[in-house]
Amino acid sequence: LLPRLTSVCVPSDRVPTETMDAAEELDAWLKKHVAEPRRTLARGAASNLSDYATCEEADLEDVLQISTWPPLARSRFLRAWRKLKGDEAPATVAVATPGR
Repeated sequence: LLPRLTSVCVPSDRVPTETMDAAEELDAWLKKHVAEPRRTLARGAASNLSDYATCEEADLEDVLQISTWPPLARSRFLRAWRKLKGDEAPATVAVATPGR
């Protein structure tokens, strides 16, 4: 069996039963950000999207071996994961000031 990200924080026998909405939300997010066959691995590693939102990057390596993914696939996933966590770097915006 694949290790689950929930086992990092919560023993697997205490993980609450996920609702269909939570499973659908996870599936939709993974479909958008992870291609097969890695999507199957990523889906098996989490019960819901919250598992990804609360995990650390080291957990991704331990569970998904993310360092072995093709570089662009890894970058796409990590950008999405950081955005999910709220860790994305703020975009730099140039503001023009009239008359200066």
